[in-house]
Amino acid sequence: MSRFHVNGSGCTSPERRCGFDLVAAAGSVTSRNTKAATVAGMSDMRDLSARLERVEAELALHRLAYRYCVAADHRDLDLWRAVWTPDAVWDTGGLDHEHSGIDAICAAVQRQWQAFPVMQHGTVNHVVDLGTAPEGITSEGTATGRSDVIVHVRTGDGWITGGGTYLDRYRRHDGEWRISRRTVTRPFDLGPLPGLPQPAG
Repeated sequence: MSRFHVNGSGCTSPERRCGFDLVAAAGSVTSRNTKAATVAGMSDMRDLSARLERVEAELALHRLAYRYCVAADHRDLDLWRAVWTPDAVWDTGGLDHEHSGIDAICAAVQRQWQAFPVMQHGTVNHVVDLGTAPEGITSEGTATGRSDVIVHVRTGDGWITGGGTYLDRYRRHDGEWRISRRTVTRPFDLGPLPGLPQPAG
């Protein structure tokens, strides 16, 4: 007896062989599709993870800008120290303008506190750049940014309003974003405003 027969679709094959081949072929296609879907899923997850990392970094850097202002205005030396990397540079753009290292930066802000009984910083237009590498944030954990600032300070003669632009470099230190360099550019002062009532005390 012949080992071949004509199946219902008209193909001639060993008995039951055609059915087995179809099942095997279907399994192979399914396996390839599963692998492709797995690879695509992994790519999507990596992309999502990189995007989330960038969002979290931007939020952390915005908080860092606020913490700088809070530390300066509320005379919180511990918070002020935590804003900077240990080797940071603060370039205030004036005489004796460049302060290198966290101890020098802390000494500089304490001199400002002695000169001005009250300070109030407002930082706006904060834009950060985390780089354009496809894998997301650089492996070194660095970024740059810029923001505009308005500062109100009280002196013995009244209030002075000034401001400028901060050009920043940021770096991760001990797992947190910190300022590694801040340069003050485009500074301006409006001077004491005459005719305004001065606060008591």
